[in-house]
Amino acid sequence: MSARRPRDGKQRLFSIPPGTPFLPAFARALLEGRLVEGFPGNPSDPLALANATIYVPTRRAARALRSILVDMNPAKVLPAKAVSGFASGNASEKKSAILPTIKPLGDVDEDAAFFNAGSSGVFDINPPI
Repeated sequence: MSARRPRDGKQRLFSIPPGTPFLPAFARALLEGRLVEGFPGNPSDPLALANATIYVPTRRAARALRSILVDMNPAKVLPAKAVSGFASGNASEKKSAILPTIKPLGDVDEDAAFFNAGSSGVFDINPPI
């Protein structure tokens, strides 16, 4: 089987070397524009990632990716005073941006399965004895 390049000549394959932590490498490539050409546009724009949706396999991966994106966020750095609304003696800097929507594929709402029993008689009360 031979690999074919798209007609525009651009490569559409992204690989992460074995042994490299996947989520940090993925997030770095996304923020640097190596994953999707032209995205996120201006990485310093706090709204650059807002329109994206990223699917991950589990809730744990979703939480981890959120944390990594916050840590790697190249958006404008604001003083803590501007973020929290109050002044502190040592104003540390905090980053602010709107993250993409991150959805776990394995996300199952246990309550939804309970109420979607498929039969109208599921919640009927047994007759009195």
